[in-house]
Amino acid sequence: MPYVSNLPKRDGIVTERDFQKLAHMGGLSLKGDTSSIASLWNEEVKYHPRTISDIFGVPLQTGFDLVVSNPKDTSLLFDLFSDGKEDKFARLYDVASKELKNSEVTLTPAQQGKGLGTTFTKLGMDLDIALGLQKQYFMASSEVGGYVWARVGMELDTRNLPANNEDHEYLSEVILEKLDVLKKHLPPELYDECCQLALLENSDDLCHLANMDFDLKGTFKSKDMPARIQSNMDDLAKFCDERDKPMTLGKVLLLGEYWHGVVDYDNDVQMTRILSHLGELDHSVWVPKGAGEIEVASTIPKYQAH
Repeated sequence: MPYVSNLPKRDGIVTERDFQKLAHMGGLSLKGDTSSIASLWNEEVKYHPRTISDIFGVPLQTGFDLVVSNPKDTSLLFDLFSDGKEDKFARLYDVASKELKNSEVTLTPAQQGKGLGTTFTKLGMDLDIALGLQKQYFMASSEVGGYVWARVGMELDTRNLPANNEDHEYLSEVILEKLDVLKKHLPPELYDECCQLALLENSDDLCHLANMDFDLKGTFKSKDMPARIQSNMDDLAKFCDERDKPMTLGKVLLLGEYWHGVVDYDNDVQMTRILSHLGELDHSVWVPKGAGEIEVASTIPKYQAH
C-alpha cells in the first residue's frame, strides 16, 4: 500500500471497561451491549479502542461525543454527535468483510465553511485504514457533495460501466449543457479542455473539472441555464455572494450534481492527491484531566509514504 497506518496496534484483550472509561466514548454504554462489542473488537479490529477514541478526540474534543455500537452480527456503527445532535458524522462498517456499508455527514449552516467537513472526511479515512478497508465506495450527493468530493480527489466508480451507465451519461450531459451556456464566457482552450473532460472517459476527470478555478461571478444568469439546474445556480450565486467567494467554473459545473465515487487506498496517485488537498491530521493525543484541563500525552504519526 502506498500509505500505511503507523497507529500502534492493540496489545492484549479488549474489555468492556476499555470502552466505558474513554472520555470520547462516554455514550457507549447507553447505546448497545458493550460485552458483545468487546468480543467483536477482539476478533476483527487491530487497534485499541483508546487509539480510535483519540483519533476522534483530537480535532473535536469540545462539543462532540463518539458512540460506538454493535447493531448486529459483525457490524460496528460509529456515531459522532454534537451537543445539539444536529451536526453529526456516522459510519457503519461490516468489520468482518472490511466493507463500509453506510456513511452520513450532516452539517448545519452555522457549521459550514469552518473546515469541519474536511475534518470529518479525514476521520473517516482514519477509520477506514484502522478497520482494514482497501476501498471506500460512496455516493457524492447533497447540495455540495458532487463538487467537494471531486475537488478533494475522489474518483468516479466505474465498476458497472458501460453495462449500467445511465447516471454516468446523465452527469456528462448536464456538464456539457452547462459548458454550452458558458462557452462565450470562457477562453477557447479552456472550453475545449473541459468538453473533453466532461466525456468522463477517465475516473479522475471530475477531479480536474472541479479544480477549474476560472471565476464566472457576474458573467451569466441562472435563467440562462437549462430549467432543471436553474435552482442549483441560484443557490450557488447566493452561497458565493454571502461568503464573498468566487463562482469558479468547477463549482458551476458540479455543485448540486450526484455521482458514484470510490477512494482506493492502494492507489498512490489518488491518495497523494487527496492528502495534498486535505492536509494531514494532527495526531497529538489530548487526554482530559478534569473540568477544563487538557494535557498533551503523545504524538501518533498517521501516514507514511512508501
